[in-house]
Amino acid sequence: MTWMKSITILIKLQYLPDLYDGAAGRHRNTGLLKWGYFMDHFLDFLLLYSLCFAGYLILPPGLSGWIFALLITLSSLLVVTFLAFSCTNQFEIYHFNLGPTEVRALVIITNCLLILFGLKHLKITLPLVYPVLTILLNIYACKMSAKIWRLDMEAKKSQLNQ
Repeated sequence: MTWMKSITILIKLQYLPDLYDGAAGRHRNTGLLKWGYFMDHFLDFLLLYSLCFAGYLILPPGLSGWIFALLITLSSLLVVTFLAFSCTNQFEIYHFNLGPTEVRALVIITNCLLILFGLKHLKITLPLVYPVLTILLNIYACKMSAKIWRLDMEAKKSQLNQ
């Protein structure tokens, strides 16, 4: 259980500079927008997703496959978000009314529940949570695909009218 406490501490440590770096840059008028955007999201991925999920991979053998599948699904959501941004120039960080703060809170709550009640519940909950997240990923990807297709069609019509 010590490793789960470490994961919770890591999330909290990652969240503090993530929360205050933009505020400090705006307050001092020294914010570097593109660099800040790049580093913020790169470190989010590196620290929150990669390191935390690497810690989860040391779970009992029957669960590590589910954790790996969950990592792929959540990473795919991140990739879809950034691909959509590169295509639409609109950055949407909230999906299904959940943003980074809510996700961090859910992970911390999950870790606390695992510390209190043990790992036996994961054998039930992971196979239930994974399909739900996969369905939500597919809904979001389809929604963004349709939006990007419409933007392309509008651009194509615009070019034909010139």
